[in-house]
Amino acid sequence: AQHAESLAQLAQLQRQRRLEALIERGAFNQRAPAPEAAAPKPKRERTPEEVKYREQVMEWHAAAKAGEVGVLQAALASNAWLLSNRSERTPEAALGNSALHWAAAYGRDAAAAWLLREGAELDARNHGGSTPLHSAAANGREAMVQ
Repeated sequence: AQHAESLAQLAQLQRQRRLEALIERGAFNQRAPAPEAAAPKPKRERTPEEVKYREQVMEWHAAAKAGEVGVLQAALASNAWLLSNRSERTPEAALGNSALHWAAAYGRDAAAAWLLREGAELDARNHGGSTPLHSAAANGREAMVQ
């Protein structure tokens, strides 16, 4: 019991010291902002090439999600690199999904079949380690999994 009291007193002392340090730095002074309140760095402007790349990737993945095979065909005809793209430089970049992942997740059988015929990797893994088949199964696309 005495040991527990000593630990509680030590914890209280540490909290008090942290509070005193914050007060010294002016963290509670309404006139002077704390160092943590510094303005974030402005984002770097994208070049026209970066904007175009991002738009192409987003259109490619949107077409896969919607099952628009004609749009996929037209895009791939002029940009073969799209087939292996994993959502780089888009809002979905953290996922790392390929167009085949998206077609599978949305149950777009015709788009998925076309992507496979064009050479999309069936075993491609996104950043979470999932394959397009995992995406289909996770979204209840039983027919596609079979």
